[in-house]
Amino acid sequence: MHMLTTSQILNFAIEDASTVLGNLRMDCILLVPGLSPLTWYNVSVMAVNLKSACESSSAGSRSPVGLFRTNETSLPHPVTSLVDTSSTGGGITLAWQPPFDRGVGMNDTLIFSLYMKPLTSNVWNLIQNDSRTSAWVMNLASETSYYFGVDTTSSAGSAGLASMLVKTFKTSGISVPGPPWSPFFVNHTGGSITVGWAPPSDDGGERVTSYVVEVQGIDGTQLTSANQFTFYGLLASTAYNIRVAAVNLMGTGSASAYATLSTSAASPALPPTTPKILSQSGGAVTLSFTPPLDTGGVPLADLSYAVYANNVLVTTISHAEFVQSGSSTSSTRELSVVTSDLESVSTLHHRRRLDASGSVTVGNLNPSTVYDFQVRAVSVQGGISGGSPQQSGQTSQPTTPGPPDPPKLDKATGGLLSFSWNAVTDSGGSSITAFVLKLVNVDTHDVKMCEGMLFQCTISGLEATATFATTLQAANAIGMSSPSNVLEVRTEINSAPSTPVNFGMVNMYATAIDLAWSAPRDFGGSVLQTYSVDVTTVGTSTLVTQLVDVPADASQVVLCTVDDLAPLTQYSVTVVSWSRSLVWFYYYAGYNTLFVEGSDV
Repeated sequence: MHMLTTSQILNFAIEDASTVLGNLRMDCILLVPGLSPLTWYNVSVMAVNLKSACESSSAGSRSPVGLFRTNETSLPHPVTSLVDTSSTGGGITLAWQPPFDRGVGMNDTLIFSLYMKPLTSNVWNLIQNDSRTSAWVMNLASETSYYFGVDTTSSAGSAGLASMLVKTFKTSGISVPGPPWSPFFVNHTGGSITVGWAPPSDDGGERVTSYVVEVQGIDGTQLTSANQFTFYGLLASTAYNIRVAAVNLMGTGSASAYATLSTSAASPALPPTTPKILSQSGGAVTLSFTPPLDTGGVPLADLSYAVYANNVLVTTISHAEFVQSGSSTSSTRELSVVTSDLESVSTLHHRRRLDASGSVTVGNLNPSTVYDFQVRAVSVQGGISGGSPQQSGQTSQPTTPGPPDPPKLDKATGGLLSFSWNAVTDSGGSSITAFVLKLVNVDTHDVKMCEGMLFQCTISGLEATATFATTLQAANAIGMSSPSNVLEVRTEINSAPSTPVNFGMVNMYATAIDLAWSAPRDFGGSVLQTYSVDVTTVGTSTLVTQLVDVPADASQVVLCTVDDLAPLTQYSVTVVSWSRSLVWFYYYAGYNTLFVEGSDV
């Protein structure tokens, strides 16, 4: 005989109770749950009242022990309760308690079969069949009543539909949908994740019309009518939390649980959009396009764009240059487009553009020629994308060059400015014959210019601390280009003059030498005052200085004779330029050195 460990049972049920008139005795029939079939139990009873419930020492005495044996395994009783814990316009949440008498031991699993039928139907529909004691019943009509019943099954069998507890519950009015299932992975690249999801079981009693999808940590949500969506503009090898909410006539419902999904390693970007021809000349075509939605998982700033003409790579431009060029592109030249191919973007995709479109000018083209243009996106991490759809365009007859880029300031002193520049992108379809750099003093409007085929220019003889507007133009056989954008530059405060130029010895005598030189290119922004000729005997510290006046025309060649020298002696001869500042202070300037060996002739 198996005996249970002694325990106090509180969740018994009084099935029947009777009293005898004039007697305090009460006879009760109790149902005690949680016992095993065909098992003997020793049972005793103890009476308690309000006082003993508060003071355990005042409890009554136990009754004598009675020996009882449970019956064989039997069918389970019906569940003890069935309640509606919540409802929406399209669903009802139900919960129930297991039967008081299981008919089997506590270690045996009970299976609960939830049935439902409309009030007008005689056919029960099985909704759920497992060990759970709750259920969420979906896809119901709003403001509609339904019958619900729970049948219990054990190893002994089922109690049967006829004995199950049946209740009637009603859905509420139309409401927002319940949460969809958590999104699941569909596809990914280095810069995108495609997710899908199942519709919510509870539509709120009204058809779901769209879904709101979002990535945690990224501003904004996206709206789609499909059950799939692609997020672009993501970083490679990065995990993102994504969720979705359903929308119906009543509004947006609760969001699903987050799904954590990751992008792949960096991959090639999607192709840019079809290039659009903005303008053309005899030697260049300006194209505009939109960067790819999927960068392959790299920041947009890390992209560059390779442009092809008739399948030949003609130029590469960084994203920063592309955007900057787009903001400054302005052309009134006639547009000549052979074909046009407008690209549409699927509404299933994330349409957030990563940046505004820009432009690129493709130069070194032949005049009156048709070209097919194509663009590819390139990154170091992801490689090169596929090509965009091609766009055909035609250059015009030879034209004047396009405006050059502004010159670059390489050096500034008190009296000199040095510039350099790049070749012009748009030659107009004719060879460049000259560049013209124009320097205008913004205060005095004095103009200085330099012209030639070199890609650099130095202008001297300028005032110190003066501001100049600088432009560059290019010329070909057709004519002169428009000026470049203005570069504003400024000379420094008064600085030392530069070295005299073309310094050399003209004649040599036994005790004298004739010297010649020209003025320095840079006066330092002040007036050239004098030259000093310093003569030092090599190997000694003996120094003889001779001052030489600056000619009235400072650009003239300066001639000077140094005499009283010793025959057959080696000398070091230095010529120094001296200038004066606006406050008439002298200071050391540039110099040139010549080693002269004496002669006895």
